Amino acid sequence: MSDVYEQKVSSAITVSRVFALISIVCAHIVFTPEAPYAIAKIYNAVASIGVICFLFASAYYYDPGKYSFVELIKNKFTTIGLPWLFLGT
Repeated sequence: MSDVYEQKVSSAITVSRVFALISIVCAHIVFTPEAPYAIAKIYNAVASIGVICFLFASAYYYDPGKYSFVELIKNKFTTIGLPWLFLGT
């Protein structure tokens, strides 16, 4: 039974990650001033959900036995921080 539960949770998180990716793409689209105000507000509200969804998914799958906090920060700095600094400057 536990295996079936884990499979359903995994499927639900995969679906939520797909919608989160769509939401994050939507967050990077800018409306022109001629666009209807209500549609732009609804679009922006939906677009802000993606990051929160990814935070919940990553918290669910976080394995504290794999990394210590310092190792995790070091790993994220080398895999995300350095490329961002290099490509952003």
